[in-house]
Amino acid sequence: MEKPDSEAVWSNWQILESRMNERIESILNFGSKDNNIGLIKAAKFYNACLDDSLMENKYLSDLRMLVKDLRGWPLVQDEVNLENYNWFKDILKITRLLGVHPIFKVNVNIDYRNTSSYALYIEPGDLIYPSYILKEPKKYPVEMKSYKFWILQTIKHLYKDKLRRNVKADVTKIPQFENVFSLLQRIDPKIIANYLMWYVVKDLSRETGNHLRLLNFMVDKSVMRIKSDITRKTECLNEVKRYFQNALVPQYTQQHLIPKTLETVKEMVYNIKNEFIKVIKRSYWLNDHTKNLAVEKIKYLKEYIGFPAWANNISQLNEFYNAVNITHSHLHNVIHLKNFLMEQNLKKYKQNVDEANWPSGSLDVNAYYSILQNAVFIPLGILEPPFFDPNIPEALNYGALGSLIGHEISHALDMTGRQANKFGNIGIWWIEEDILKYEKQTECYENFYNSLDVNGQLTIGENVADNVGIQISFSAFRKLKNSKVFTMIPNLETFSNEQLFFLAYSQMWCEITEKRTYL
Repeated sequence: MEKPDSEAVWSNWQILESRMNERIESILNFGSKDNNIGLIKAAKFYNACLDDSLMENKYLSDLRMLVKDLRGWPLVQDEVNLENYNWFKDILKITRLLGVHPIFKVNVNIDYRNTSSYALYIEPGDLIYPSYILKEPKKYPVEMKSYKFWILQTIKHLYKDKLRRNVKADVTKIPQFENVFSLLQRIDPKIIANYLMWYVVKDLSRETGNHLRLLNFMVDKSVMRIKSDITRKTECLNEVKRYFQNALVPQYTQQHLIPKTLETVKEMVYNIKNEFIKVIKRSYWLNDHTKNLAVEKIKYLKEYIGFPAWANNISQLNEFYNAVNITHSHLHNVIHLKNFLMEQNLKKYKQNVDEANWPSGSLDVNAYYSILQNAVFIPLGILEPPFFDPNIPEALNYGALGSLIGHEISHALDMTGRQANKFGNIGIWWIEEDILKYEKQTECYENFYNSLDVNGQLTIGENVADNVGIQISFSAFRKLKNSKVFTMIPNLETFSNEQLFFLAYSQMWCEITEKRTYL
């Protein structure tokens, strides 16, 4: 396994992502579009994305016009009016237009007090640069120099000679979220306006052509130690997945989904849940009241496998993508789609939650547990070798995908999951004594991982889930093994089924990585 120069990490996860991109490209170029409006528009979007370098000057002009329409950039424009400046309205306007979250995040999600409906959330925003660098900039002089160079060169390329020479920027201060509102009242409005416009330009910079993409890559090179940028084709395929994943589902399932896959995975989830329930019942340290509620929660836990039902329904797909307008301008398309998806998110406000509420894309190479839905989501993207194949021995499937399923299910009762009941509503149902006992039980994990030069306290939730996940998946497999005859794999006949289980698990996590990735 050789790591591409454009990747900071290369593992079976990234290899599967790469294989997924090849399949998506084939669907876009050669797949039957039938009456799938979303797929037709996805193909048009992809072609415009590939041809974006031919319109670089126009895109830069369009980006300048967008900045002006959003109020303007005091850093380079004299006519910006900041009298009675309302930064809150500007943030909301940017968020609604582009679905990005400078300073704070506004979005609609399941209401934690009543998980049958949606609520509006305001949370900390997304940082432009890694927090570990911004918090201790003196430890990373090369990265900070690269970041400042990125800002200055981007502005110079976009606005030529209009950058004011006496401008100073402090990019290191990260106030705590609870102090942001009071802090912003005391900051010069120009600083806030400048930051918001840089956030917009930064977000769209890779959509404007080769020059700004190169500047963006130079920052990634400094931080992640990668040697080359991803190809334009890869970037365009990633964007197709971001905006049109569900439109790809009908063709993807037709070409690549083995019929018995979904049924087999559903059976795996059932078996692993049952083993987790047995573990809970054997937990001598849990009070019977807590134990019974924990068992009830796992029994109630739902699984969603493959894709939301509407994603394989052409009529419903067409209804969703009908309002999407794709042109020959890639920058226009990206802005339009960002706005479209943000509007779809806001439309959920005060609506009832239905089973179509997937927190992830159907082609994601991952699995998830949703605390507010008490459900595991296992997308199509991960139902592929080396994670899963319905035609290979169960030892390999349970060692890889089964351990991931167990990992996600275990989150239902971890330090975060235990705060929600079986319906996903937040509330206390563990007695205080059991919470203290749980924390005591996890100390051994914390101490063990600390001994491996890993921050055991910071990673405790994932470490416990890893260990519980492999334990309950192995138990489920051994029970299955007692009732079935397994086919041996050619060239692996010398390995027992138990050994194959752990080979599959270890292969899943084999990777080549840059040291900086773990910071």
